[in-house]
Amino acid sequence: NHQILEANQFALSLIGRPWEAVCGSVCQHFICPTVDGKCPISDLHQNMDLTESILLTSSGQKLPILKSVIPIVHAGRRLHVESFVDISKQKEVEQNLLNRMKIESALAAVSVDMATTPSLNLDSVIQATLQKISELTETDRIGIYLLSKDQQFVDNTHEWCQPGIESEIDNLQHLKLDDFPVWTQLMVEKKSVFIADTRRMTDAEVSEKQLMLSKGVRTFLAIPMLNGHQPIGCIGFSSKKTHKVWEIEDIGLLHMLAGIIASALNRRSAEKMIHQSAAQYQAIFDTSGASIIINNDNNINLANREFLDLVGFPKNKVIHTPWTQFVHPDQLQEIGETMAAVFEGKSSHAILTLNLKTHHFTTTCTQTSIAALPGSKQWIISFMDV
Repeated sequence: NHQILEANQFALSLIGRPWEAVCGSVCQHFICPTVDGKCPISDLHQNMDLTESILLTSSGQKLPILKSVIPIVHAGRRLHVESFVDISKQKEVEQNLLNRMKIESALAAVSVDMATTPSLNLDSVIQATLQKISELTETDRIGIYLLSKDQQFVDNTHEWCQPGIESEIDNLQHLKLDDFPVWTQLMVEKKSVFIADTRRMTDAEVSEKQLMLSKGVRTFLAIPMLNGHQPIGCIGFSSKKTHKVWEIEDIGLLHMLAGIIASALNRRSAEKMIHQSAAQYQAIFDTSGASIIINNDNNINLANREFLDLVGFPKNKVIHTPWTQFVHPDQLQEIGETMAAVFEGKSSHAILTLNLKTHHFTTTCTQTSIAALPGSKQWIISFMDV
C-alpha cells in the first residue's frame, strides 16, 4: 500500500519533517511523486539501482536524489527498503557547467556578429547580446557604462532589463566619476568589482551604496572595458530579486564578453574618426584650387571641380587616366626627376611651372605643386593658373 513504516534521521532531515509526520504516510507524498498505479517498483516492476529521482521537502522544494530500492521479506511481509542520497550539489554543478557551455557558445556567436556588423547596426546587436547574456546568467539588469572623452564622467549607454525590472538608463547619465570610488577603483586597477551585498558596503562607498539601494540592487558585478590598456568604461550586472553568487569561471567569461563589446565599440569610434577625417580631407581637397591625387602609376585617382574646369574635360575622361597626358612632352623628364627627389626625401614638395593641355587644344601656364601624401603611395598635385 506504499505506506512508509520507518525512516532514519538522515531521511527525516532531508524531508524536513518529524518522524510522526512521515511514517504512516504514503511514500508518494515525499519520495518519487507518481500517480496511483504507476509506481515504478510495485506496478511497473522496474529495477531502481542508483536511479535519479525526486524528494519532496517540507518547503515544497523538489530535491534531486539518487535512489536504490531493495525488496525484502520481514515478518512475512513484502517490503521495500529505499535508500537515497542528496545529489542537489552535483546537479547544481552540472547545471552550472551546462549554462557555462551555453554562455561560451553565445560568446562565440556574438564575437562573429560584432566583427561583421556594420557600425550603424552595432547598437541593436549589443542590445540582443545583453538580452541573451541576461537570460543565460539570470541577471535582472545589464548595463554598459562608458567614460566621457575627458574620463571625468560616466554615461549608461546600453541596458537590458528582465520583465518586471524598471529601466534606469535615463537616470544614469553624466555621473561624475569622482563621486563613485568603486567605479574609480575599477577604472584605475582595470579589475572586476563584485558587491555581494549592497547593504554591507563601506562608508567609503556611500555614493554607490545610496545609488544602488535606491534602485533596489542587492548584488552588483562590474567588468572593465578596455581599449588596449586604456579603460573606456564597464559592464554592470545588477541583481534585484536575489543575492546572486558569481563563480570565478563565470566572471572570466564575462571578461571575454566585455572584451568583445569593447572591441566593437572601439572599431566604431575608429571608423567615425576616419570618416570625419575623410570628410575634412575631402573639404580641404575640394577647396584647395585645381588639384588631383594620383597613384604611383601616374593615373589620376581623384580630381576636384576646379581641375576639371581648368582642363575642360568631364570627370569620366580624367579619372584613371595618366595625368601626364595633360603636360607637354618636353616637360616629362623634369617632372620625373622632381618626383624622384621628393620620393627620396630630398624635399617635402616641389613647385614647377608646367603648361597644361586643355580640351580646346590650348595650353595654360600653371604654377604646379607636387607633394607625396604621407603613409600612402599617392601624390597630390595642385595647379594655379598664372
